[in-house]
Amino acid sequence: MPDAWLGEGATSFRYYVSKDTPLFGFGGLRAIAATRQARLGLEIQSEFGFGRFHDVIPLARAMLIRRNLRATKAIHAPLSDATVTAIAQAIGGLATAGDVDAAVSTIEASVKAVAGV
Repeated sequence: MPDAWLGEGATSFRYYVSKDTPLFGFGGLRAIAATRQARLGLEIQSEFGFGRFHDVIPLARAMLIRRNLRATKAIHAPLSDATVTAIAQAIGGLATAGDVDAAVSTIEASVKAVAGV
């Protein structure tokens, strides 16, 4: 049986004032607790800034594709996590293979299979 424990958690958010203005707020919270600490550690961060965050990782881009397809009602059933992962892998492959046509074909085939087209 363990005689000590450690717990840690973190979360963050970003909020844009409007779609037209690149003014944003950012906040974060981090907490840590352990049996050997005298008290709970808590860190709170907040910022305001001017600019845009860019989702550059393949999974973020795949999730953006999923959201846009649903928002425009291009698909009626949500994409499964496996499909989103396949789309992310196709996007990630662009960094090494650089074959845009192949990536688009893979993404298109994944979406069509879910949409039943």
